[in-house]
Amino acid sequence: MTLRCQRILQESAEETRRRRRDARGDGDRAADSLTPEDNPHRSGPGQVWVPCLMDLSLPRLFCHLPARMPEPVHSFQGQKFHKLRRACLHRGVLFKDPLFPPSAQSLFYKRQPPPGLTWKRPKEICKDPRLFVDGISTRDLHQGSLGNCWMVAAISCLASEPSLWKKVIPDHAEQEWNPKHPDLYAGIFHFRFWRLGRWTDVVVDDRLPVSGDGVLLFCRSATPREFWSALLEKAYAKLNGCYEALEGGNTTEALIDFTGGVSEPLSLDREALRLRSDERRTFFQTLAKAHERKALITCSIRPAEGETVESVLDCGLVRGHAYGITAVKKVRLGDRLVQKEGVARLFMLRMRNPWGTADWTGAWSQGSQEWQQMSRADREKVGLVVRDVGEFWMDFQDFCHYFTDVVVCRLVERFLLWPSSHWREEHLYGEWASAPSFQGGSQDRTTKQAGGCEAEVDKRSRCGGCINHRDTFLHNPQFTFEVGGREEEVLICLQQEDRRIRRKHGGGENLPIGFEVLKVEVNRSSRVQRVEEKAASSVYMDSRTVTVRATLAPGRYVILPTTFLPGVAGRFLLRVFCHAHVRLRELREELPQPPLFQCLLSQPTVVTTVHLRRASGLNTPKQTAPDVYAVVRCENQAVRSQVLRAQGNPEFNLRAIFYRRYPDTHITIQVWGRGLFRDSLLGRAQLHTAEPETGRGRAIDLRGGRTRTGHRGIVYVETSSSICLTDLSSSSIMLNIRLLQRVRNPLQPPTRILVCSKVALCIMPVTQIAIGAVHLDDCPREPYIPIYLIVSGVFSLALALLSCLPCSRQANDEPTNPLSRVCTAWNSLTTFFLFCWFVVGYVWIYSIYEPNYNKTATAVDPYCDRTLYLFALGTTALVFILLGLVCVVGCCVLKWAGPPPEAHLILICSSKPAQVIQDRNVSENGLCACAPLKGVKVRLSAAPRYQQAKQLSVRSSSSSSCASSAFIMSNTALLQRIRDPPQPPTPILVCSKVALCIMPVAQIAIGAVYLNNCPREPHIPIYLIVLGVFTLALALLSCLPCSRQVNDEPTNPLSRVCTAWNSLTTLFLFCWFVAGNVWIYSIYQPNYDKTAADPYCDRTLYLFAFWTTTLVYILLGFFFVGGCCVLVCCCLLGRADPDDV
Repeated sequence: MTLRCQRILQESAEETRRRRRDARGDGDRAADSLTPEDNPHRSGPGQVWVPCLMDLSLPRLFCHLPARMPEPVHSFQGQKFHKLRRACLHRGVLFKDPLFPPSAQSLFYKRQPPPGLTWKRPKEICKDPRLFVDGISTRDLHQGSLGNCWMVAAISCLASEPSLWKKVIPDHAEQEWNPKHPDLYAGIFHFRFWRLGRWTDVVVDDRLPVSGDGVLLFCRSATPREFWSALLEKAYAKLNGCYEALEGGNTTEALIDFTGGVSEPLSLDREALRLRSDERRTFFQTLAKAHERKALITCSIRPAEGETVESVLDCGLVRGHAYGITAVKKVRLGDRLVQKEGVARLFMLRMRNPWGTADWTGAWSQGSQEWQQMSRADREKVGLVVRDVGEFWMDFQDFCHYFTDVVVCRLVERFLLWPSSHWREEHLYGEWASAPSFQGGSQDRTTKQAGGCEAEVDKRSRCGGCINHRDTFLHNPQFTFEVGGREEEVLICLQQEDRRIRRKHGGGENLPIGFEVLKVEVNRSSRVQRVEEKAASSVYMDSRTVTVRATLAPGRYVILPTTFLPGVAGRFLLRVFCHAHVRLRELREELPQPPLFQCLLSQPTVVTTVHLRRASGLNTPKQTAPDVYAVVRCENQAVRSQVLRAQGNPEFNLRAIFYRRYPDTHITIQVWGRGLFRDSLLGRAQLHTAEPETGRGRAIDLRGGRTRTGHRGIVYVETSSSICLTDLSSSSIMLNIRLLQRVRNPLQPPTRILVCSKVALCIMPVTQIAIGAVHLDDCPREPYIPIYLIVSGVFSLALALLSCLPCSRQANDEPTNPLSRVCTAWNSLTTFFLFCWFVVGYVWIYSIYEPNYNKTATAVDPYCDRTLYLFALGTTALVFILLGLVCVVGCCVLKWAGPPPEAHLILICSSKPAQVIQDRNVSENGLCACAPLKGVKVRLSAAPRYQQAKQLSVRSSSSSSCASSAFIMSNTALLQRIRDPPQPPTPILVCSKVALCIMPVAQIAIGAVYLNNCPREPHIPIYLIVLGVFTLALALLSCLPCSRQVNDEPTNPLSRVCTAWNSLTTLFLFCWFVAGNVWIYSIYQPNYDKTAADPYCDRTLYLFAFWTTTLVYILLGFFFVGGCCVLVCCCLLGRADPDDV
């Protein structure tokens, strides 16, 4: 680097430091001033620290910390300012923006540019251009020939607050012209705007549109050589597509773009404010508090029907024009001024017109009598100061008379220490999207009747429209949050993605959007299936932002952002503001997430909602009303209400939802009294909701409690139950087709999980092939072991890879194709071969346990490589371990799953709307339909977990066509034959039990006779004795009455003990069988000669143990082959019934 370059950089660094020192001085002076009016100087353009706010009562220790946390910045269209600037300086050229060129497309999309228009750089417009001249102020803004007063009004509010405009114009000292070093100027600037939750950095060059008379065509400053406002407008035009796209807008949008805050529109009821002084005073306090907290406020006069925009009123104000509110003051006048004005207090607003002209001619305007009666010193004393051109003061009563709309933009800052007076923000992104492309059946679609015709609804759709569309409204995205402790004021803001940039392509219209806030069950963790109680609602408008402020009671709430019409796609940002901490999360699942140990629990069969409305009579008239709360318990869940102070007749309004595994159990409601040291039970009530019901009200006496005599009051409850876990709003006896379909076509896991599982399945086969090939000749003791590993690995890998092919995935609703049949047959044959090969390898591995690992051994005692043998031994043992785990889990599932739910009869035919056959229409001996049926096909389907189904045929003498779908409650007598098949005759049962006892007795006898006749492996006779004893005990226990449990009878403790004993004994026998395999096959073939030098084993003992063990594998093989044959026959010969659900 040359000395000249080094000197230039040093001087530039010193100049930057000097500017920052000066700016800090100006910033400190601005911070020390109590009000903007008291300080006529504007803040300098330098970087400042944010001063501590005294009203927050924060410790002085943190006064020197930066108040706000940094936020990430996104580069617009991939242009990075510093990278582009360095490249221009390196090449010595001025930046030319290729994405926003000086052409007609950057100006307009409908009309032609004015004649004589040119694009010039600031150096071509004036001799000494500057980004700022004497800092920044609201008088730097003058609206040009573009109808974007909404944007100019927002910028004028921005200019009054240094901490805001320094976000929008970052590194302003670095971007400023440096007269001493013009070679450091690259003609490039960047500005930042907040769009859909993130700050976006927009890069522009300095070429600006100039009219034929040499004046900037659009926004400009009062000082001709100041260009920050023109460059900011150009960056905003680039962000929105072109300059013309800025015509006609909403100040709310601009305030959000410039601050990242949340804009809340306020509609003024002028008549009420004029007549009621209390409402007027409350509204003034609202504006004063917002202004005190640095909120930006704009206002406008909405043109009435027949009035034109920007028409001027008699008082000088302009209809449809955006004004900024720069001060809100309550002025207390002294005695002398009171005598002059006739009032002691004045409620005043300072307004600013972005045109730079003070149009107001009413009271307290600069030429009015009220203004002239007060001297300048008196006005400055009470704070009635005009800072900039275009500002004027108005009495608040006149403001309420003329203005109709106010927009308050509340600033949201991420503070290191969060003051309690500031809003806390939670936000999430969402999308209104159609259902993904559908393949392989209709498990996510339901069929609903609408006006006599069927309409198919896909529940995976997330664009269901507003609440007017009842069938699809709940398919919108759902977000939940909770308000706890006490009532909280919550501000909810829904913002859609900006579409203004699409105007030049013929689009750009905002979607009509809004949202509903529902109060739901306090323990809900899944999507809402029906509308219970609306807590708040927004209006639907085609604005970019919709905001609602509401005061919400403690509880859980769900927000449903929607478009007005269903089927409209788009992205959005949902923001929730509250002084207390709230956690916002999206509800994605239709059902709650299963517990961690789901395999040990049965599946829910009924969903029940409990609405505890109120209680009465908790105290006598002479008693003091207690502090009470309620607890609702169901199975292992409990939901508690808030504590209500001194309430003898409390209004709980508590909602809870329970997904129940045992519908016959009671739901308990407890009412407790809050005590100083110990809470006391005032009473409890139990309710039973096993039968499906909808909105059933109950009044239940409270029992028990402190006196344990009589009732302690009454609770009023409303319950709803359904066997359809995802549709509480449907008829309680209808079975959801989607739930049945989910059993036939279970939901597939995500693609990432599938890929990871496939890769994991391929690791073991590849390892087997590698180790077998590497150690192919390293096991002379049993040379088949490496061959066993290679063959097992090859076939297992082929089986895993084949499962990834499309032919292996066959949907139930698709016709079977020949390729799928071939894949199924190949999978069955390969699996059978691997089973047989595993048995053979098992014999080879355990027959030499434990081999000699020393390679230098003699030929009399061959060796086997340690790595090869231990790997083969470990993989084989791993199979037994996994089988044991499967057996244990299977036993637990069979034990704890409970009895299967009752099945249902579904009548399906094809012409008329659905009719529901009530429970009273079903007789004990058969079916009784409410409509004439003929040739109807009946599908008998069990509940979702068991999927037992049969096809029946029903005949009727009537020729009338049947209903399109009729649902019949289950006939218990008919279905009981499916759940409890008929028992065989007693002689057959006795013979089977005796046959089962023969083998264990033989094992005990032979093991006891030859107890000491196997010195080679003394554990073999012990193995036979123990195996026989436990197997015999298991067989005899099955004959006892405790082992037979009737499904309709309640479970008794003795039956549970028997079941637990059977499970533990079966697990022990499995482990003992594995150990016996090792003992038996490890000495194959032993020495049978007692006189030999080697230890012997009796021939009868060993061969009996060997063949009883091998017989187990033979039987397993027959069962496996039979099962595979059945599966192959079903795949080759089976046909799907097109009438099946």
